[in-house]
Amino acid sequence: MILEGDVMDQIDKEILMELQYDFPLHARPYDDIANKVGIGLQDLLESINNLINEKPYDFVLKKYDLKEEELEYIIKKLLEKGVLADPGAALDGEKLGFKENGMVVMEPNGNEELICECAASMSFSTHVVLRQSIPEGKWKHVSYAMVHATEKKKIEDMAKTLKEKCNPRDLMIIYSLADLKPGVVR
Repeated sequence: MILEGDVMDQIDKEILMELQYDFPLHARPYDDIANKVGIGLQDLLESINNLINEKPYDFVLKKYDLKEEELEYIIKKLLEKGVLADPGAALDGEKLGFKENGMVVMEPNGNEELICECAASMSFSTHVVLRQSIPEGKWKHVSYAMVHATEKKKIEDMAKTLKEKCNPRDLMIIYSLADLKPGVVR
């Protein structure tokens, strides 16, 4: 159940999904998550603690035999030069169980930018793009939102939410058939 080395078991994956997508908004949310996942509260809290690393750059220090101050200096310089914009965690979706990827393509019902802004406001959209149709007007689904999930049903639910909230004229899901660049974490 506890994250060990590079391996996450099913419970760890379920905990991450609950924390990221279905976090209960009331006084005792962790009790609900523990019950839903099927473990005790103490086990849940221990697993969450193991999923969070207080020193996220430790692996870089070890890999390049650097001192903390040296890495801090390098990061500061990269930030100053604009090479590094917003350092943070990058999760490998495949390892977390995200096996399904869907590009939700939408035909705007009016303002193209507004539908993209709406899609971008959804927590589940990983990136949103407005494309130009070439030849002009041939492809009407010019607003794209990428979504990822553990199963197609969840992607369909996300697309339904996009349809309800963003009000496209039409919407389709184009599922990924294969990951042609595995191992790349963004």
